[in-house]
Amino acid sequence: MTFVMPDYTETDQAHSPPATPLPQSSDDPFAPPLDIYDLGDMYIVVASLPAVRSSDLETAYDAETNCLTVSGTYTNPFSHLSDCLMLGERHNGSFHRAIRFPSTVKIDPTKIKMQMANGVLEGHLMKLRDGVKT
Repeated sequence: MTFVMPDYTETDQAHSPPATPLPQSSDDPFAPPLDIYDLGDMYIVVASLPAVRSSDLETAYDAETNCLTVSGTYTNPFSHLSDCLMLGERHNGSFHRAIRFPSTVKIDPTKIKMQMANGVLEGHLMKLRDGVKT
């Protein structure tokens, strides 16, 4: 299952409500929370991925669809204690998030920088201005 952020405008960038906690494991991928900043010449995407190893993370940008995808797997180190679980709000298993940027904006695929540190994925995506690199 793919979660796609719709195109947005200045007037419709309202904060979305927090996700409803899901069961700790599911066959469907969960969508990690993220923030998107528009700095004019670039987007900054910040995703919360606590305890996800870089080796379990994949990011890809598709210039044809103007879509950035973040996917991977989180393995709970306490999964062997699932029979003792009293409250399970943290997601476990695969995750997938797709961000489709507005069709009026093009991203420079050669200037995408993704960095994972301390459970936070930070992506910098430079925009093309009128089809020219900025």
